[in-house]
Amino acid sequence: MLSWTTEGSIHDLQFAVYRFEKNEQVDILEGKHLIDIVRGNQYILPPNSGGFKYVVTALNRLHVESAASNSVN
Repeated sequence: MLSWTTEGSIHDLQFAVYRFEKNEQVDILEGKHLIDIVRGNQYILPPNSGGFKYVVTALNRLHVESAASNSVN
């Protein structure tokens, strides 16, 4: 499971989860890496999710996206 913390309330936020190959540079502008948009602060990783790194961004109620989090392997 992938989980994260935020500053303040997550009530009006959604979170975009991106997946990249471990040796790949993180670029959230490439939509092919977006795997889900969730409410709450966790994402259940699929089986065999090793070999990838993940980053998360926050989306406010106007869908303005934050910078990417640090990557997690």
